[in-house]
Amino acid sequence: MEALTYGKAIAACLNETLQRQIDLAEDTDLVGLGLDSINFVRLIVLLEERFSIRIADQDVLLANFGTPRRIDRLLARYLQPEQ
Repeated sequence: MEALTYGKAIAACLNETLQRQIDLAEDTDLVGLGLDSINFVRLIVLLEERFSIRIADQDVLLANFGTPRRIDRLLARYLQPEQ
């Protein structure tokens, strides 16, 4: 996941959320690894705390969190806003 801008932080948050060390690739299916509705909320909270952001309700969609790559893109929108 080195190619992702926020790959290490995403991996750390996912490992904490899923309460186990997992080997992630950029396109790993997170639902298949156990990202259920409770873990989904946990992950959002961890990402918001880690990056000091507030993820808008309209962005709280599985489509934005289904893989590490999708999470990375979402974080980039919040942390690198277009000027």
